[in-house]
Parts: sequence; structure tokens; C-alpha cells
Amino acid sequence: MTIVAAVGLLLVACSPTTASPDHSHSARIGGLTATPSPRPTYTPTPADTATAVEQRQPTATTTWTATPSPLPTLTATPQPLTPAPQATATPRPGDRATPVMPTRTTPFVGPPAMVPTTTPKPAVDFVVVKKRMLTRAENGGRCDGNILFHAMVIDANGNPLNGIIIHMLWDGARPDQIVDNLTGLNGPGRVDMFHTAGIFRLVVVKDTSGRTYTSEVADQLITDYPPDDWKRAAGYCNVDPGKCENCFGHYSYEVIFQRTW
Repeated sequence: MTIVAAVGLLLVACSPTTASPDHSHSARIGGLTATPSPRPTYTPTPADTATAVEQRQPTATTTWTATPSPLPTLTATPQPLTPAPQATATPRPGDRATPVMPTRTTPFVGPPAMVPTTTPKPAVDFVVVKKRMLTRAENGGRCDGNILFHAMVIDANGNPLNGIIIHMLWDGARPDQIVDNLTGLNGPGRVDMFHTAGIFRLVVVKDTSGRTYTSEVADQLITDYPPDDWKRAAGYCNVDPGKCENCFGHYSYEVIFQRTW
């Protein structure tokens, strides 16, 4: 039995008892027979059953998740150097305009420093600038002409130098046979030296003050049998066509030495 049905029975039992009129007798009223209607029986309506349903509340769960934020990237942006604006004075009537000097934008570059130039020292003090066989006409005009070395010494500008000593050398010469030949004896800067047949060479050695010099050597001064092309160039092959004269020992040369400083 449900709770609702039990409650209904309890209400019926507790209600007061009332005598029910007797409806078994019919009443006649005015010739009409009144038949009473039967009393309705009370039937309790069962109430809805209330069912308690437990409602569970959702449990709130909070989850914290730490998400690292990326650090901002610092980018250095070069800032151009902007010159500060120059204040410009506004001329007033009657004022004299002051010229504005232009601002130098290009750095001043002075002339390059002068570096002294060192002149290289010559290898020798005197060099041979000329050496040649004299022509037949210059040497007397005949085959038995002169037997001389005409030497001359000049400075770097071509001026004759006196007091310069020249040695005449040859193969096999003894020290006592070598003599000092001094320029200036036969003209400014000149000296003439006699020779014999053979192969000679000339060289500057010193001056009258005793100062010694270095010098190139004027060699191959051939006086016995010089080459035919030398004799032909000097005119020793023009007397007898096709034949060069052999003037053994009678050939002369000109030699010029020049100082290098």
C-alpha cells in the first residue's frame, strides 16, 4: 500500500457518522412519485507520487596552466644624426647683411708630406763615355802615324777636370812600368800617353790630393792587330781596294771618362 492510499483510509475512518436518510421509500408528491437519487460514493483520487531525485551539482575544478609568453625582441634602430637647425636672423630694414660663410662639408686634406728622395749612389765614380780608334787622317794620314792614347776627364756637367791621375795598363806590366798620367798637361782635362804595339787599358785611380776613385776600365785598346772592321771604319782600307793596311803599332785612340756626381 502506498503512502497516499493509507492517508485516504485514515481520513475515511475519522470522518463523523451521519444517518443516511432512507431512500427506500418513495414520496408521493402531488400524485407524483419522487424517487431519491442514490448518494454518490466518495472515492479519493490517488495523489501523484513525488519521487525525490537527488541532483548532483558538478564539481568545479580549476586547472592552472602556466604558458610562458615570448619575450619581445629588442631591435636597435640606428638613428640618423640630424644637424640641429641653425637660427636664421631676419634682417631688418637698414641693417647690413652679414655674409654667411659656407660650412665645410669635406674634411680638409693638406698636401702630402714631402718625402726626401734619396739619389742612389753610383756604382763607380767615373764611367767611360767614349772610346774610339782615330781615323787614318786624324792619326797623321799615313800608316806610320802617331802612337798615342788621347785621354780626357770631365765632371757630371761636361766640364774638364784637371789633376786627375790615369794609369795605362797592359798584360804583364811590372809595377815600375806603371806611371801617373796627369790631366791638364795637354789641354784642359787632357793628357796624351805614348804606347807600343799590344793590348792596353786605361783607368782613373786618384787625384793630386791623394783621394782615390773607382772607375770603369777602358779596355781592348788594340794597337798591334786591330780587327779589320775597326780599320775599315777608320779609313785604313781605302788605299788598296779589297785590302786593309797593317800599320802595326801605329794606331791611336780617344778615351773620355766622366765623373758620376
